[in-house]
Amino acid sequence: MWLNDQPTALYRFFDADGALLYVGITADLEKRWSGHQSNKAWWPDVAEKTVKWHADRSSALSAELEAIRSEAPRYNVAGSPWAPGARELEADELSSGQAKEVLRGVELGAQIGDPLFIVDRTKSRKHAAVLVSPDWYERAKAALGDG
Repeated sequence: MWLNDQPTALYRFFDADGALLYVGITADLEKRWSGHQSNKAWWPDVAEKTVKWHADRSSALSAELEAIRSEAPRYNVAGSPWAPGARELEADELSSGQAKEVLRGVELGAQIGDPLFIVDRTKSRKHAAVLVSPDWYERAKAALGDG
């Protein structure tokens, strides 16, 4: 069974005053809620929970995004229009999608000049890998005494 084929819960957490704290989706409520409990500072404020099951993940995701946009839960960041965006990439940085395009070009004979850093999908876009030319790699090995 594919992840998208599974029934998926859309859940909401409210505080004691009925204010919406968080909206999320999951196929495994116990595991997801346990994760919130262990790493969210706002968890002790949760006084009420509601759950609505959807036939699949994509319909639950659509409902989640709509709820985040229209209901403005206090602690949601992902999917919210007020969330800060990811930082801009530097000239020597690539997303994974851009890196795939560069590699396709290399397969067709293009050359890589200076190293190119592939960044992860987090908002901080940390360096996850680097693409270098064989020449650059050999020079680095020699400089380190490994060549």
